Amino acid sequence: INAEYGGGPKRVRIQLTVDKEEIVSDNIYYQFVQDPTIASIEPLCSHRSGGIPVTITGANLHAIQEASMVIDTANTEVVASYQPGECFPSIDEGRTMVCLTPSVVLTPNAPVNPPVIIPVAFQMDKNILIRNIDVNNNNTPASAKYYPDFTVDMTWEDNTTTWTWVGTDTPKESSHYLRISGTHLTLEGKVSVEVFVGDSECVVTKSSTDTEVLCSPPSLEVLQNAAAQKKQYDVDNNTDDRKRRDIPLQAKKEEEAEQTRFKVRVVMGNREASPGYLDYRIKTDAIRQSGTNDIPLPVVLGTVFAIIVMAIVVTLLIFKYRKNSRRLTEQSEVTKKKMHDLESQVARECKDAFTELQMMVMNDISPRGDLTSLPFLDFTTYAYKVLFPNIDDFHRSSSRFHAAAPNNRAAVIAGLKDFHTLLSSEPFLLNFIHTLEQQPRFNMKDRCNVASLLMVALCGRLDYVTYIMTRLLCNLMKRPQIKTSPHLFLRRTESVAEKFLSNWLTFCLYDYVKQAAGKPLFMLYRAIKATIETGPVDMVNYQARYALSEDRLLRERIDFKPLNVYLQVEGGQMPVKLLDCDTISQAKSKLHDTWYNYKGTPVSQRVAVESLELRLVGTHEQIWLRDEDESSIIEGEWKKINTIRHYKISDGAIFAFDLMDATSNFNSNPKLNRSFDMSTSNPKLNRRGSGSSCGYRLWHLTKNNANSTIDSADNTTFVHVPEIYLTRLLTTKGTLQQFVNDLFVSVFSLSNGDVPPAIKFLFDLLDRQAAENGITDPDIIHTWKNNSIPLRYWINIIKNPEMILDVEKHPLIDSILSVVSQTYMDSCSLSNHAFSTDSPSSKLLYAKELQDYKPAVRKFYSDIQALPPVTDEKLFSSLPSTENMQLHRDAALYDLAVYANNYCYQIDDALQRNNCEELSKKFATVISYLQLYLIPNATT
Repeated sequence: INAEYGGGPKRVRIQLTVDKEEIVSDNIYYQFVQDPTIASIEPLCSHRSGGIPVTITGANLHAIQEASMVIDTANTEVVASYQPGECFPSIDEGRTMVCLTPSVVLTPNAPVNPPVIIPVAFQMDKNILIRNIDVNNNNTPASAKYYPDFTVDMTWEDNTTTWTWVGTDTPKESSHYLRISGTHLTLEGKVSVEVFVGDSECVVTKSSTDTEVLCSPPSLEVLQNAAAQKKQYDVDNNTDDRKRRDIPLQAKKEEEAEQTRFKVRVVMGNREASPGYLDYRIKTDAIRQSGTNDIPLPVVLGTVFAIIVMAIVVTLLIFKYRKNSRRLTEQSEVTKKKMHDLESQVARECKDAFTELQMMVMNDISPRGDLTSLPFLDFTTYAYKVLFPNIDDFHRSSSRFHAAAPNNRAAVIAGLKDFHTLLSSEPFLLNFIHTLEQQPRFNMKDRCNVASLLMVALCGRLDYVTYIMTRLLCNLMKRPQIKTSPHLFLRRTESVAEKFLSNWLTFCLYDYVKQAAGKPLFMLYRAIKATIETGPVDMVNYQARYALSEDRLLRERIDFKPLNVYLQVEGGQMPVKLLDCDTISQAKSKLHDTWYNYKGTPVSQRVAVESLELRLVGTHEQIWLRDEDESSIIEGEWKKINTIRHYKISDGAIFAFDLMDATSNFNSNPKLNRSFDMSTSNPKLNRRGSGSSCGYRLWHLTKNNANSTIDSADNTTFVHVPEIYLTRLLTTKGTLQQFVNDLFVSVFSLSNGDVPPAIKFLFDLLDRQAAENGITDPDIIHTWKNNSIPLRYWINIIKNPEMILDVEKHPLIDSILSVVSQTYMDSCSLSNHAFSTDSPSSKLLYAKELQDYKPAVRKFYSDIQALPPVTDEKLFSSLPSTENMQLHRDAALYDLAVYANNYCYQIDDALQRNNCEELSKKFATVISYLQLYLIPNATT
């Protein structure tokens, strides 16, 4: 066949030559077109079994008679063999074509992790191979992502799962789904498996994971019809099955209706798998709809028997219900009576609380006795308590000092004197402190200890101490973390400088505390103690009727009666107020405290109450009162501590103290230096408030594991709502408020228009540091001032009055002082507190007062800033005199020498790096001398 072709699509006639005879057709033409081109392939993914339909988009595809999708083996080495996928051209003028992906067998060196990228090509009419197809316009040949063949988990029991067919008209709209698990059930979200139940499709729901698919199974009716049609087709096309035509029609329907188990097939491309079978369970109403109206006789008899049994059961239930109803009615009456009693109890509590809150019906809490000379600690005791909270550590250091070279004491003191001379040198001291703080083993306790030891060792030169403190604060301000977050300056005590500042304030403010803040603090302490003792106090649980903390509030109704009794002392009898619910130890404490407060005897000079026996006077026989004796009440595992009510003591009773040690005299006031804690008056009670005696658990007003109060009058138990007792917090607050205000004014206001020079000096120093470091935010400067004095010194003294006063602090007193201290801290804060019902009660108590306290603190700071600067002469003249400082300087120097010896090489290196060669030589000489007398392996 020859054709005239000049390029491009063109229709030409066909010329046929037969035996040299040319035959030219008039109406038969042959048309030449361009070769087919491919523009896009979607989707480019398959599993290894192939058969996934992909859509080919291009041009002139209709000109192809046969086409197949093949693997471009010239550009890959991972395919061992493959089977081409057939293509099916469409009738859209050659723009699209559908092909099936070829199946592949990978070589052993193929990548392990899917997918495997394999280039594909297209074979057109066996003479055109289209390869290196750039479908993404990125000069990259088209490649398909081949994933492993999908798998289906055989998770159904006996390879069968059950599906309930409800027999409705539209079962396909059921909300139930069939869940199939496996791997690679979807390919990149573009290709998903098809699920068939029998020969009917189970509609698959799109899934975001390739390990699970959900599908909605067809109804049983659809499946049975499809099965019937298939059987009919098999009969029509199979001569062996034509015999079934002779089966009656009714029998065939029953046979078809009995098929309820169908195979589930999962298909994707050329691969098919089955997780098992789906067994349809037909409900009763579905059977009813199927048209079966004949009811067998056994079913009728069974139904009648079931009705008879049900009637008997209903009769028994009615009888049981009426019996239970009568019993519930009786219980309801009892419950109503209990509820009425409970409402009466709650109503009485609320009324009593309201009356107490409005009228402040409390005893006189004004301090009694001589208040002209308050029980202040001497400066030495005060300094040791503040500088060394654990005073035993300093006592141990003193013991180490006395144990060092006892036969050559003069040589040791001479060496320590030379070491003191080194410490009096500013370059040496700053290098000494800086070097110690850089050591990894120099922990927080060591920093505080060194700062306190330096204060004791240099107490004779407070002007020098003031200068060193200033230098340390300036150096601290230059640290990178402070530069980055200036509001953290002085917030904690993590450096020697911060502890040194606290110690400097301790020395400078001692006289001011005694003159201005000491009396309001003592008055607040005495008012708190008197307020607590006005109501019941649980000796075991440390809970009181009057408290400021919910944790320490006695949330029970305790019936008590005030008693006016007398204590027999030299010269007559002294009236004392007790409560009939007081334990014997509490009564002893009140009697003991009343007498010594009247005489103005400090706690450290009193006869220890533990050494006293309480005796009831005026009876025919001598009766000694104790917390535990043979008459104590025992209930199971519980043993109640004896109270005044237990001994049936009434108004007007007379008590006397007898000393356990006959050689002492109660009225002679020997200096025993012992303080009394309510928990220590009974040695069988521990600090947690869970006492035990001879295997019994001790209790006073409430039991630890009980949510009720046992009334001692009738031993009945009343359950209360604990929150109704929160009004007692307001009662306590109202009683103490004036004392709290007086203490606040003494701390946060100018006394007689003046302020201690140390406070003015420190505030001016902070203002200068802020200006030098470019800090203009007034809130940051305000925070520095809060951190420097109120939070660093005042809060510590207020929360721990025993550091400045010769008093004892009970846990209940500590809880109230903690609330007061927290209120003062909040008043210094610049943040606005958002109060709500979820806020702690201790915060809500003083929410109103904070509105007045916050402006007062800001005014206090501004008033100090307005004062003229403090001169060095005025500052140094205000510092305490060294004559009153009976501090053990040699012991402090000894401990500092031990620190210097432990880090002598590092200190010497620091001195040499800072061009202090002369100090380095002196230090080496002093350390060499002291090493002869230091205790071997001595550590601080």
